[in-house]
Amino acid sequence: MPGKLMLLIGVGVGYIIGVRTGRAGYEKIKKQATDAWNSPRVQKTVSDVGDFAKDKFPTATEKVTDVVDKVSAATKLPPQPAA
Repeated sequence: MPGKLMLLIGVGVGYIIGVRTGRAGYEKIKKQATDAWNSPRVQKTVSDVGDFAKDKFPTATEKVTDVVDKVSAATKLPPQPAA
């Protein structure tokens, strides 16, 4: 419920700001966000995070597979005799 309340407040604040600033304000905010995203510093960080994830993903996959196999083996029931 608190998450829904925060979402509702966020939508309300966004609506009020949008109504007050109009199209020109929206375009200004959009340009600033685009400029920030396209800045070399942000793009370097995005690239670094992507490289880190690519390096760690195979290791994480192996670890998750090992844990799943261990849990699966530990929770298997013995075969039931035929009735």
